[in-house]
Amino acid sequence: MTRTARTPRSPRHLRHHTRISRLVSVTALAAALTAAAAGCSSSGQRQGAGTAFPASPASESAAPGALSVSAPGTDLVITGATVRPSGDGKSSELSLTVTNAGSIPEHLAAVTGPGGAHATIAQGSAPAGVVSTAGILLSGHSTVKVGGSGDPVVTLPAAPATGSTESLAVEFAVAGMVHLTAVVQH
Repeated sequence: MTRTARTPRSPRHLRHHTRISRLVSVTALAAALTAAAAGCSSSGQRQGAGTAFPASPASESAAPGALSVSAPGTDLVITGATVRPSGDGKSSELSLTVTNAGSIPEHLAAVTGPGGAHATIAQGSAPAGVVSTAGILLSGHSTVKVGGSGDPVVTLPAAPATGSTESLAVEFAVAGMVHLTAVVQH
């Protein structure tokens, strides 16, 4: 059997091969970036594609108006958590101080009130860069006040219930969801 020399590949075949190579490269890069983004948290992640929230904090301790949350790389302390009626009487404002004693930057991403009412987080008169689409930035080894003059604003869509406390769910980007009992000020 005699072998014949291979004919060179046509330019059309090379263009097709280049397109496939590019597609494979782009797909691999996207997968690597997704894995890197998801790997920013500890291994105890919630199920779901692309989520980087831990299932629950490692430890949590609380008294009305205060909360401590510890998870790998995260050490958060919430103090002075109060809910008071806003000026219109139809909504309420959350005030609190969050200290991030850990080295990992954190974001206060969401607050949910009784009945699943979602709060809005706004820049208010806080310095630029404190509030983004990710929430309120809590840099490592920093303290951030919420709800005061010159601070970010968290507004719940309903007036606070009668009573001395109100239960809130607070979602952090790294530490996950925690339950906070805020003191109601009338």
